[in-house]
Amino acid sequence: MQGGFQNLPFQVSSVDGRNFVLLADAFYTSADGARYCLPAGAASDGASTPPEVWPLMPPFGKYWPAAYLHDAAYRNTLRVYAHCPRPSSAALAPPAPQCLVSPRQPASALRAPSPTPVGEGRWVRAALAKAKCDALLLEAMEALGVGVVERRMIYEGVVIGGTASFDQDRAANP
Repeated sequence: MQGGFQNLPFQVSSVDGRNFVLLADAFYTSADGARYCLPAGAASDGASTPPEVWPLMPPFGKYWPAAYLHDAAYRNTLRVYAHCPRPSSAALAPPAPQCLVSPRQPASALRAPSPTPVGEGRWVRAALAKAKCDALLLEAMEALGVGVVERRMIYEGVVIGGTASFDQDRAANP
């Protein structure tokens, strides 16, 4: 299955040119077919590249949508479409994409979803482990056509240096 973002460029707002908030839901389908939603209200400060390397690798390069996806995954605001198939083999078409957050509701207001009845699907908090968040970043950068050297540098940077950010983000939004 071909993965990638469904609605680029993102609709965002910023008051300082560095920190952004999504104005509309954004969607990513992973190579394994998982459907992710970055809900309206999700925030990002771009790729976590040190200021010393910004002349070569700024926070908002070609990889920015992947960095936004990664920020949402770390901050635990990322949603995944969970489908509970019916006991029969009948396939259900998923509903039109829509996350659990409205544009007026901040991502911090999200609550754990209720159980999904059999045969229905809904967007639920992804709650990905750090390794999965980092792997999703790498995959999304590849889907965006980011060069192999650039994407490996960013990926290795978050694998090596992202633990404190992940732990801090999860403590703020368990």
